[in-house]
Amino acid sequence: MDLYTVRNNIMKGVPLQELNLRVCFYARVSTDKEQQEHSFETQKEMYTEMIMMKPNWQIAGIYADEGITGTSIKKRKNFMR
Repeated sequence: MDLYTVRNNIMKGVPLQELNLRVCFYARVSTDKEQQEHSFETQKEMYTEMIMMKPNWQIAGIYADEGITGTSIKKRKNFMR
């Protein structure tokens, strides 16, 4: 479904979960510390599960930067993708 069609359907009040969409997500933690490693994995699992629960949605990509500060986008390679 192209962006124009998606926009028109949203404007008509069609709920997002009813649209056939290719969905991607971005996950990030700012350090490589063990406690944030769990958060990083939790983010990826949560978003993957959320997308897979929608029968009309397909995972189009997972973008993730682990151990990268959020103060600048220059070092966040996957965010820039």
